[in-house]
Amino acid sequence: VHTLFCKERLVGYTSERYRDKIHLVRIILDLEKFTPRPPSGSGRMRLLCVGGLVPKKGHRHLLRACRILKDEGREFELLIVGDGPLRDRLRGLVSELGLEDRVTFRGGLAIDEVMDCYTPDATLVQPSVYAPDGERDGMPTVVAEAMAMGTPVISTYVSGIPEVIQDGHNGLLVLPENPRALADAAVRMHEDAGLRARCIENGRKTAREVFDSARWIPGLERLLRGSLGGGVNVMAGIDLAVLVVRHDTRNDPGAFDAIKAQADRIGWCRKTYCIVDNKNEGDYVE
Repeated sequence: VHTLFCKERLVGYTSERYRDKIHLVRIILDLEKFTPRPPSGSGRMRLLCVGGLVPKKGHRHLLRACRILKDEGREFELLIVGDGPLRDRLRGLVSELGLEDRVTFRGGLAIDEVMDCYTPDATLVQPSVYAPDGERDGMPTVVAEAMAMGTPVISTYVSGIPEVIQDGHNGLLVLPENPRALADAAVRMHEDAGLRARCIENGRKTAREVFDSARWIPGLERLLRGSLGGGVNVMAGIDLAVLVVRHDTRNDPGAFDAIKAQADRIGWCRKTYCIVDNKNEGDYVE
């Protein structure tokens, strides 16, 4: 699991006796591929939100925060990257709030195009919430990516996010479903140069210390070897099935490629990859 929050939930769903069988492996990034981009040159507050257009991502609260910013006379733009079942509803909300000149929907982008959005003059706003159907983020990968790219982050006190973001140190945290707090945090991150520089520097440090594949891959190899009951020579002929279960594959097309790239670094066994989408009925890609 990626977070201690998720581990405790799994223990709660099963039994305390399984605690030692549930291992924490944080989101893994190959930091050699995360090269900071130059500033966009936008000249105004530049907000970025990346993720599937689904209830747990909390886009509607961010849009209402943007209406607050506009009412206060703030100059800003919001780029929304991702697609999903709420696309039309969110576009309608943009029109209802009079934000057509401030909000741009980019749709689903390839991973390289997403990386280009992570500029140092942007701020990633990830307004995660607990959705009515119980869905929630564990720890959004985009938070780790933005930190690695030197883009400061604003998010919420949801699930495992506070395990990574320390408010005022490497990002800002607000309560979920609170547009006023999101608006205030965006202004603070934009106007307080010292805070912004601190969050960028400490965010990149967090990426190195928490998400670097060099930190997690050796331990993951040991776990896999131990679970299969042998050393590298015994296991050389074993097929390792890498099963990736996603909530909405079509709206996060780069996720599988990222996981496959990391698993490919384990060289002591053959690997078979498959991906199962448990949100879009019938989707199965092998």
